[in-house]
Amino acid sequence: MTWQGKIDGGVDNDGVGARRFSSTGMALGGDILVNTTLVHAQKASCAAAAGNGFVVTWQSDKQDGDSWGVFFQRLTTIGVHTGDETQANVYWNKGQQAPACAAFSDGSFVLAWEGHDDQDGDKKGVFVRRFDASGLPLYK
Repeated sequence: MTWQGKIDGGVDNDGVGARRFSSTGMALGGDILVNTTLVHAQKASCAAAAGNGFVVTWQSDKQDGDSWGVFFQRLTTIGVHTGDETQANVYWNKGQQAPACAAFSDGSFVLAWEGHDDQDGDKKGVFVRRFDASGLPLYK
């Protein structure tokens, strides 16, 4: 489960938190601060089980230099960060927001989001990017 709010270990701005649960609904461990960038706000998170762990995506304000961008972090089954926090969108002008995610048993995953302001020749569009189990993009 993920959420936006003030998470222990973060700063005054909203961050992305996560907590793991067993198949019976029992909490496993404490809160996890997912994002490692601690300036501005992070919100609108999504989590998906991905192979031997999970992936969390969210939108982050001004982290890419202009409005909202879409970022992700992979975590192990026990909630330890795997690799670095990574930007998913390659178009940085104006806002990219409202991320959604899906993952596969081999650990690969797909992120989708809404892009704004003429990114695709119109006012809004939906963009998708697929990543392998190590978090590398499979296409641009």
